[in-house]
Amino acid sequence: MRNVKELYLKLEEELNGFIFGYENEIRSYILGHLTKTNVALLGDPGIGKTFSATKFAEAFPTKKAKQFFSVQLEPFTAPAKVFGPVDILKLKEGTYELRSEEFLPNSKIALLDELTRGKAVLDALLEIVNEKTYDVNGSKKQSELEMVITTTNFKFDSNHFEAMRDRFLQWTYPKKLDLNDRELIKRYWRKTKKAANVSVRITEEEVAQARAEVQAIEVSEDAADAFLDILIELKKNHGIEVSQRRHDWIFNTIVKAQAWLNGHTEVETEDLEVVWTCLWADEAQIPTVQKVVRKFTNPEKNLINEIFEGVQIKMQGWKTNPVENPTGQVSKDLQLMLNQLKKIKSPKPANLPMYNVAMTLVERSQEMVAEVLHQSQSTI
Repeated sequence: MRNVKELYLKLEEELNGFIFGYENEIRSYILGHLTKTNVALLGDPGIGKTFSATKFAEAFPTKKAKQFFSVQLEPFTAPAKVFGPVDILKLKEGTYELRSEEFLPNSKIALLDELTRGKAVLDALLEIVNEKTYDVNGSKKQSELEMVITTTNFKFDSNHFEAMRDRFLQWTYPKKLDLNDRELIKRYWRKTKKAANVSVRITEEEVAQARAEVQAIEVSEDAADAFLDILIELKKNHGIEVSQRRHDWIFNTIVKAQAWLNGHTEVETEDLEVVWTCLWADEAQIPTVQKVVRKFTNPEKNLINEIFEGVQIKMQGWKTNPVENPTGQVSKDLQLMLNQLKKIKSPKPANLPMYNVAMTLVERSQEMVAEVLHQSQSTI
């Protein structure tokens, strides 16, 4: 029998191999699939949201149900485009049924593209996304749906935002690449896309096995305490409150899946780092939520990120307002930040890439400042 955890990790590796900058989204898809929970991507158009979801679904062949259903929603999208047309032959016999074989109710994974545009079918979608049931002429039908991925460029309006947001456990916010980040842009250009076909295939039996293993994982007391500390700090110090239903949902689903993927027999504190995707209601809250989560789950990474952000702020101030940010003081501050990084003698493997990026940024910033100092001393 194949190792199903290794299959999921291989799928993640493959997708990251040709979808640039989607590490958070791809991990969210996997966590959502393992726990039958939904994922939403909020972000700008043209950054690969739909492509990433479509390629992910290729890995899960099905026997009876439809593997994947995708629909581009518009303000006047008719229910038939989503749920299937009325079966005319059955209607002539006096029975009202839908021909849903190729539509949302008969699909295991679905992509609802531009969900906020589909106002004409939004109420019907609220039910099937959450309950996995749908209404046919007043009768409730059970769908095959296991996971919904939605993408949108816009927030939900006030009447539907909270209701629909609560049906998607994980929310990510992929962004466009910054043209000023020359190294990142060049890495993106060089990223191979010729292998854009997913070779991993995970059978329905293997998916069931993986889900059973995930559900068998318990949450350690340390992890439970850390999660509670995160919720308390977000509410007390930042005014970000998470509903009881939502944090119970998080506690019993994706943290277990993350622990399983990490090879842990129970949820450990570090496995909680993924919960940031579940705790924000507005994209402006993301940096705060990420920082609070890292504080209790990965203080080393939190320190690295603080230094990285501190260097960026320091250099921006030096470039735009050198009077208030004199070169000599900036040089001293950069050396202090470098010393802080060096105290982390052996970063955790997961933190090493960010550590190296932060170290490179500090060293390059020091070189720029040192050159200006040298020039100013030469003119004296």
